[in-house]
Amino acid sequence: KLDSLVTSGNLEGYVSLLKSSCSPRIVSKNVLVLEAQFGHIAKKISFKENQDGLVKVIETITGKKNTITVLTNTEYIDRVQKYNKITT
Repeated sequence: KLDSLVTSGNLEGYVSLLKSSCSPRIVSKNVLVLEAQFGHIAKKISFKENQDGLVKVIETITGKKNTITVLTNTEYIDRVQKYNKITT
């Protein structure tokens, strides 16, 4: 499905951004949390203007409209460590 999105043109940049710069960390029925390699990528994904295209890409892959949240590597590690402190 990603290949057809790339060739369709209108979502090419979003697909490239997701494939090259992000890793999924939490995937649920309604939410997708991504970890971005770089802070500027996280900011780019977080921009309201970019959310529609990213949601369309994920919807094409999963068949569902998900809320997308993105964290940098540092933010992800920080939150996991905080969570681990409350669960021990």
